[in-house]
Amino acid sequence: MNPRRGSGSATRPGLALVAVVAARCTGCGACFATCPDHALRPGPGRPGGGRPPMVLVDVCTGCAECVEICPSDAIEEVDQ
Repeated sequence: MNPRRGSGSATRPGLALVAVVAARCTGCGACFATCPDHALRPGPGRPGGGRPPMVLVDVCTGCAECVEICPSDAIEEVDQ
């Protein structure tokens, strides 16, 4: 898989592992607007609408600002 295309999770040594739970995503876009590294991109569309984010693993620094801003808890930090 090409990491530039996203995988739903990202990690860097010493930083958070960030995972997207697409089923919880409402498509509000708050994560895209808050990411200082522009490491989130809209993923493929899904039936019923919405485009859960994909994490650009080579861009994400693990700051977890997306985790804090997500109103539906669709982005989580996961222990490494």
